[in-house]
Amino acid sequence: MTVTEAAAAADTANPARRRLAEIRLPLLALGAAALLLAALAIALPCDHDEGQYLAAAALSGRLRPYADFVYLQTPLQPHLTALIAALAPGWAFVALRLFNAAIGVGVLALAYASQRRLGVPAPRALIACGLLLAAYPFQFSSVVARNDALPALLEAAAMLAGLEALAPGRARWLGWTAAGLLLGAAASAKISYAFPLAATGLYLLWGAWRRRLGLASLIGCGLGAAAGLLPSLLAYLSAPEGFVWGVLTYAETAPKAWYSQLGEAGRLSLPSRAMEGAFHLGVGPLLGILAGVVLAAALVRRGRAASPSVGYLQALALAGLAAAFAPSPMQRQYLLPMLPPLIVLWGAQDPLSRLGKPSRQAVLALVLIGLAIGLGRAGYVLGEAGLGWAGGRLPPALALEDEAHWIGRTLAQRGPAGPVATLSPRAVLDSGAALDPRFAAGAFAYRTGDLVPDAEQRRLHMTSPRTLASDLDATPPAALVTGYEQPAGLHRRNVDDDLRAYARSRGYQRRVSPDGVAELWLNPLWAASPAAPSPSRRPGS
Repeated sequence: MTVTEAAAAADTANPARRRLAEIRLPLLALGAAALLLAALAIALPCDHDEGQYLAAAALSGRLRPYADFVYLQTPLQPHLTALIAALAPGWAFVALRLFNAAIGVGVLALAYASQRRLGVPAPRALIACGLLLAAYPFQFSSVVARNDALPALLEAAAMLAGLEALAPGRARWLGWTAAGLLLGAAASAKISYAFPLAATGLYLLWGAWRRRLGLASLIGCGLGAAAGLLPSLLAYLSAPEGFVWGVLTYAETAPKAWYSQLGEAGRLSLPSRAMEGAFHLGVGPLLGILAGVVLAAALVRRGRAASPSVGYLQALALAGLAAAFAPSPMQRQYLLPMLPPLIVLWGAQDPLSRLGKPSRQAVLALVLIGLAIGLGRAGYVLGEAGLGWAGGRLPPALALEDEAHWIGRTLAQRGPAGPVATLSPRAVLDSGAALDPRFAAGAFAYRTGDLVPDAEQRRLHMTSPRTLASDLDATPPAALVTGYEQPAGLHRRNVDDDLRAYARSRGYQRRVSPDGVAELWLNPLWAASPAAPSPSRRPGS
């Protein structure tokens, strides 16, 4: 007997060793994915969307969303991220980005497990997950400190629970109860996940109508969903006006008002959103994957009906597509609800082996071109950060932390201080200073806040360009921070200019960070102090 044959015989005789051999490659692949996402979390430039989520993480430990500060999403995320921020004082921004990267790895693991549950061979399942990892919408959503990754993880777990419930011999009502709970919790983290939750309910209702699924499954899913939505219900009961305005009213009114101010209202139209969605799908292999899945589904429809598992995945993917187009304008992260079921469908249907030659070649070309674009973009981001590090510049996430620490040291020279007002909460999060809760939503609620009557602004604990001066005069902050809300186009308004104008008119003392980005405006009524501290040491200095 050869050495190879002896090893194979030993594996057959030892179930634990055989199991280890089966999971070794997936674990190595997930480890590589974790390294890539962690590196991107440090290297990806900071996004101004992150500010409101970081502010909510910082404030939720002592204040209530909606009741004490504006929050523009459903409430589950801040309660979790507040714990992460508390465990990493001074480094919460990096910690939250790495936390999101870990969640992204979890989404990949669940997508792999779902494919294996459907009998997809391990190599094909790993390749499908690798294609998802190469897609820029997934990379971005998995590393920025927003509320995208957490509900995607909950959706992916619900997807696996639903597939388990559809397997023969399973207690179906239990699996569907878990799926409802997870999808309800996902909707409590991001409201667009109400679409996959609704799709699951409709799928079970249709199954009950056709007598393929029992009423117990539908009832179990409904009870689970009610439990998952409980955080949203409690938040609403705590502050009905703040909840309705932050979760519903803002989304209905503010984007239209803001993009109209910029002269870009056309971006809100369905054709424009469709074009932007196709572009984001093309920064990676997702456009080819979507085309392959649609063509494979059309082949099945011409023959026999799809299996219950494939039908459920198709319902989730369609709901995810609807969720992507519900907000305006289209953004890359809005595609995330569609991606876990889409990638499992790709692995389960194996379109490249089922399509005719012309269709197969076209889909393969789209996938390969998109794969090169997605990996190339990730490589560019990492390479740019690496070259900057070699030249003495910190990667973006660490540079932001460095500026926050400079703000903290500068403020500490003047002794205990009150809150700091800024439209860029990400810059103050790790300074050690308290954030002024009137600016918890960053620039988002502020820039269209003039649509809200003054009395309602006071009840919501927010401010706007119209009320900025009177609000700050009534309760002056210890300092203001500007410099991060740069205009992105010729006609874009720089909302930081409002804070700068106020600071100059009230004699605030200006300090500029060593990196030249952060502007710290010190309240003149606060005790005077020596000059700002020297910059922190840079790599290579």
